[in-house]
Amino acid sequence: MNIAKLSLSFIFFLLTAAIIAAQPGSLDPTFGNGGTVVGGSLSNTENNFAVQADGKIVVAATINSKFGVVRYNADGALDTSFGVSGSVVTDFYANRSSGATTVVVQPDGKIVAAGTTLALNGSLVNQTEITVARFLPNGLPDASFGDGGKVITGFGAFDKAKDIVLQPDGKILLTGDALYRFGSFQYKGVELFAVRYTTGGALDSAFGNGGIARASFEMVSNPPITGSHTSESLALQPDGKIVVVGTASVVAPSAGFVGGAAVARFLPNGQLDNSFDTDGKAFTVIYDNQNTQNDYQIKAVALQSDGRIVVAGSIGGFNNAFPYDFAVFRYTTTGMLDNSFDGDGRLISSIEAGNDYARDVSVQPNGKIIVVGESAVGTNKNFALARYNPDGSFDNSFDGDGRAITDFGSGLADSISGVALLTDGKILVAGVSGNNVALARYIGDTPVARRTQFDFDGDGRADIAVFRPSNGTWYRLNSQNNSFAAAQFGISTDKLATADYDGDGKTDIAVFREGASGYFYILNSSNNTFRFEQFGTTGDAPVPGDWDNDAKADLAVYRGGIAGAQSNFFYRPTGTPGVDFRVINWGTSGDKPVASDYDGDGKFDAAVFRPSNGVWYVLRSIDNQLQFAQFGIASDIPTAADYDGDGKTDYAIFRPSTGTWFTSQNPATNYGAIRFGQAGDVPVAADYDGDGRADAAVFRNGAWYLLRTQAGFTGVAFGAGEDKPIPNAFVP
Repeated sequence: MNIAKLSLSFIFFLLTAAIIAAQPGSLDPTFGNGGTVVGGSLSNTENNFAVQADGKIVVAATINSKFGVVRYNADGALDTSFGVSGSVVTDFYANRSSGATTVVVQPDGKIVAAGTTLALNGSLVNQTEITVARFLPNGLPDASFGDGGKVITGFGAFDKAKDIVLQPDGKILLTGDALYRFGSFQYKGVELFAVRYTTGGALDSAFGNGGIARASFEMVSNPPITGSHTSESLALQPDGKIVVVGTASVVAPSAGFVGGAAVARFLPNGQLDNSFDTDGKAFTVIYDNQNTQNDYQIKAVALQSDGRIVVAGSIGGFNNAFPYDFAVFRYTTTGMLDNSFDGDGRLISSIEAGNDYARDVSVQPNGKIIVVGESAVGTNKNFALARYNPDGSFDNSFDGDGRAITDFGSGLADSISGVALLTDGKILVAGVSGNNVALARYIGDTPVARRTQFDFDGDGRADIAVFRPSNGTWYRLNSQNNSFAAAQFGISTDKLATADYDGDGKTDIAVFREGASGYFYILNSSNNTFRFEQFGTTGDAPVPGDWDNDAKADLAVYRGGIAGAQSNFFYRPTGTPGVDFRVINWGTSGDKPVASDYDGDGKFDAAVFRPSNGVWYVLRSIDNQLQFAQFGIASDIPTAADYDGDGKTDYAIFRPSTGTWFTSQNPATNYGAIRFGQAGDVPVAADYDGDGRADAAVFRNGAWYLLRTQAGFTGVAFGAGEDKPIPNAFVP
């Protein structure tokens, strides 16, 4: 026997097994017990969750028939620093059962959970009301919210919160059940709805009618209540519009009783958006008198980066005449079914041979769609995940066939309530196994390797950081662990020149000092060594970046022409030792340098914004061709960055007069136009949440306001009025 060959074969086997285990859709062995966690006594099956900025997991729950929240550490262990041994419970009425079903985490770490409680003085048996509670980061009630941290609201007779979203201004949006009962067993909701609360917990009178926005899909006026509606989920668009989804069963004059998926879109003030399917409402018929698949559930909504709307639920035969399958619908931004998705905008797919119920949906940055829920074969119910390509086909790179099933092995019913995509590409789900909270984390797609500007700690997220001219000190808040750092480096007249000069994936502290012989002063993060190099002269603007695609920033400056003369970019390529500099003749006097990678080839392109005509001129390094576009006006501030995550820089401007951001329409995945900021704000766009997309953000007299594409709005007090925010370093 050849021992060497056996050893090599065994090593190869282990490596092969590791590769197989790391396939997208397989459980993540670094989480909990082989990828799963079970713990916390519950009595309900709707346990949605939220992920904090530090990776901790907050789960809404019912604990001993009470409204509760459980928090886990990022590795799946209970966070015993939260509440009592990792959980908190709240009574809304003494001796009345309640439960939490959905939760969101505010940028300041406060936790807002919503659910339901048995009413205290309801006129009907088992009448319920919607409940909202806010907790401090340590689990104590937030006394500044509602009545001692709690708010109770009744809309119908049997009310329950299903989904909750936080607006950038801190207001709280909520949807769910608002049902009435007719006869002994008939429950009906008259409309889809969204309710908005102020930051203090009061109904927001500026929204809809008294804080409630409603959308009725009823098609006849007599009798007045013949339709039945349920609201299940909502999403907030970057422009502030609100999408609510659920089901509607209505009486149509020509078709009789019909039922299906209901989607409503509201303006930020709560009025229906008539640009969406002409009346703010889109209805997709699932059941009519000729359809044998006559039972359905619509449970969740997610927005694609291009604004298209993905809705998920289940379709099956009434009384199990036909198995239930996952159902996914995709709508255009105008409310039409998107025919590029599975041919007609509707996708029905079987996960296993039994009944499959979808509970939540999420869209990856690469456009792939993840739908989660449960799959039941006989009495055995398991976690079920499906991943689809953007066209609606199964993604066979996900667990081999686009589908992943997890049986917790307890013999109890297992079901997923919610899904979240983590910044490292992994997929986190939460739900129940029997009467216990259950979590699972799966391997996802490896994030695309990218260099994040202004990322000093190397975690893939831009850090909040400032330079204080009065003392030449850099102050930063590391996003990786929320720690503070300070370093004295530079003098008051230096120009910021931060970039990754040593190629270690971290931004280096650096300045450009003007003079007859200009100098770059750099503090390498890889070994904490200082270096300086002569490059440039008085009047030059530093534009460091990777001009030669060697994963290291090159010394570079822009030298504007005088009185109509030629402008130039100069750079020293680190990938070509011995070359002192290269020059690119580009632009003219009055132009503003906006060099970046517009063609996605890994190299900086020479580019300028011309205020006199609002035109961007780009010299593409990939083919040496001119690319130009009219985008902006003379008073706009150019804020070029990759806002859609496609690896290419987008044209973008911040208009100080109105506090509005505009990003280019090509590609179409963009903010478009969004109000975020005010006159006098300093734009500091960067990727603060690590999803590969730049976030609209402003610095205002020592306060940071960030509109993160994945993690939502946050405001952070950091710095002083005199400070120069680092992510504004190369905004001309």
